[in-house]
Amino acid sequence: MQTSIQSKAEEIFGNLDSIVDKVNVFHSHAVFFKDKEFTQILTDQPGAPKNKLDLLFFNFLRTRAQCLITSGKIVRDDPYLYNIDFHLNGNGIKDCEFFQYSDEFHRQLYTKPVAILTRTISLNFFQYASVYKDLRFLKFIFTEDQTAQDYFQSQAIHWNIEDQELVKIKIREEYNIQIIGIKEVTIHKVIQYLKEQKTFQPILSEVGESTFRTSYIEIPSDNPVELLYLGIYQGEIEDHQQGTKFASLDEIISQYKLEQKSTIHEQENGKGKWLLTLWTKRTIEDQLTENLESYRQEILDSICI
Repeated sequence: MQTSIQSKAEEIFGNLDSIVDKVNVFHSHAVFFKDKEFTQILTDQPGAPKNKLDLLFFNFLRTRAQCLITSGKIVRDDPYLYNIDFHLNGNGIKDCEFFQYSDEFHRQLYTKPVAILTRTISLNFFQYASVYKDLRFLKFIFTEDQTAQDYFQSQAIHWNIEDQELVKIKIREEYNIQIIGIKEVTIHKVIQYLKEQKTFQPILSEVGESTFRTSYIEIPSDNPVELLYLGIYQGEIEDHQQGTKFASLDEIISQYKLEQKSTIHEQENGKGKWLLTLWTKRTIEDQLTENLESYRQEILDSICI
């Protein structure tokens, strides 16, 4: 059954089922494009370029994903990312469209699973970000085995609990959090765990530009992202509104083909324009046979606005 947000998303790109239903992992990013380079837009910075349709499509992908994946740093630094009033109610999205996962532990509660990668877990960490307090998010926190054990021990002492298993039960009951210790925390291992152990599909990658570049783009053979959504902005932007490099145009087109693009949308303050784009992962045959020079010019003609 088509949801209201899907209807709005298809006003941008047309029918999406044939693209989205085949995907195991997709990734979304708002980027600034200049001189054949993409950089991340720091949307939490005052006055940073934003587009309502870009935000709407990002949240459409979130509704279609069975699990979101991000980092502990992003959770700590971006107070709006999991703010339901900001993302859902502000875009006319119903809670039932977003929270669709039946939680066997909290009966009668529908949730959205979120996998969070972190190398550190502080005492009472669940008090410091809104997503940790919201029971509608089922949080899987992935960290190193030893870090998990050290946390359970210190939290048990703080709560004056002898059995560390009771710490796991308490944070599951009160905060809907599961801490999963693994041998080595990498984005690839966590995605594999979510697909094989939890059978989540599709998964939406919400990691930052550095992880996208170093873990996906720079290791093409291990890049799990099959559908890439880029909200591309061109226009005026302040230095403090930009993050670090996301990827070069050549890096993107060497691994992805431009599948669909929107019409051009004006920035609300009139200082720039937006183009919303969907890119699909190239096959090995595509990578070997495509004339990248010719394709680069074709893409430049398509996305330079």
